[in-house]
Amino acid sequence: LRKAKAILTQSRSEASVWRETLRPRWAFKPLRKLMYLAFPLGLVGALVSLNANLPRYFIDRYLGPHDLGVFAAIAYLLVAGNTVVSALAQSAMPRLARYCALGKFKDFRSLLYKLVAIGAALGVLGLGTAFFAGREVLILLYRPEYASQSALLSWLMAATIPLYIGSFLGCSVFAMRHYRLQLPLQLAYLAVFSLLCFLLIPGKQLIASGPAVAAAATFMMLLYVITVLVLIGYNTRLHQKQQTAV
Repeated sequence: LRKAKAILTQSRSEASVWRETLRPRWAFKPLRKLMYLAFPLGLVGALVSLNANLPRYFIDRYLGPHDLGVFAAIAYLLVAGNTVVSALAQSAMPRLARYCALGKFKDFRSLLYKLVAIGAALGVLGLGTAFFAGREVLILLYRPEYASQSALLSWLMAATIPLYIGSFLGCSVFAMRHYRLQLPLQLAYLAVFSLLCFLLIPGKQLIASGPAVAAAATFMMLLYVITVLVLIGYNTRLHQKQQTAV
């Protein structure tokens, strides 16, 4: 009986420890900082999704559901390539962040240049494939009716060059911990992309959506190029001042 009471007491003690361990502890000050940091990223995620689907809204409104289906099918090839690019960018982000934190901006730039070169090479490969074998690719992946849209495929593959480069540059902005800058960049991209779609798509054929996507992607890439150059210079000077103070 004493042994049973001891076991019961020990079980209750362990249960009390588990309850205390699992009980949530709210530290509101760190949570507020985390919310302040993460809230713009939620808006950025929504804008990224909107920008990715923006041409579809204009095509559906002005050209109809048939052209929308054709565009969506062909544009899905961009999604496949962007999945590879995003995986590469995410895998490189911790190293970029470490280089930035340690002030190794020479290594930071070297790795970023390599990533940009990979993005450009993948985009050029896609463009070359679309230019020389676009009809065959569309027939193989879809149906012969899609072969007439090989020019649209070429335009969309041309857009992958600035899109992939911009993805790696955007990753470097996150690695430098300038999260809030993504919001105005994505808003500017949305404004320019909307204007291009409005000017090029209504009353035109489906092929007009290709130049809109390519021009908007190029604009976004240039924004990222300027932003990254400014941030690298800013972080380099800041790190030098910190080293001097120490």
